[in-house]
Amino acid sequence: MGYSCTAAASFTMDAIGKLIGKEVSNAMPDGGFYERGREQIDGAMTGTVWAGIPGDPNHCRKRGSFRINPDGKVARFPGLKRDMLAKAEQMGEKEYKRIYCR
Repeated sequence: MGYSCTAAASFTMDAIGKLIGKEVSNAMPDGGFYERGREQIDGAMTGTVWAGIPGDPNHCRKRGSFRINPDGKVARFPGLKRDMLAKAEQMGEKEYKRIYCR
């Protein structure tokens, strides 16, 4: 069973993963990670971003939450720069149009 969200939100999340370019699917550029939360009735994608604790490889702390709106726009994603998120939104929109707007 997968995670239910709109196609636009999913394409933006896929683009974020490509732009981060880590070998681990949910790794953050600074060594933390993110995990998806519960499905949202409006089709948004939400979750939590975690950061490692310097000098303590066995523990992490909550950095904040992320949200990708149903239209594919990123409302918040702690730890990622706004220009990267804007690029991910553009990539997601392009993929959405390629598949659904022929």
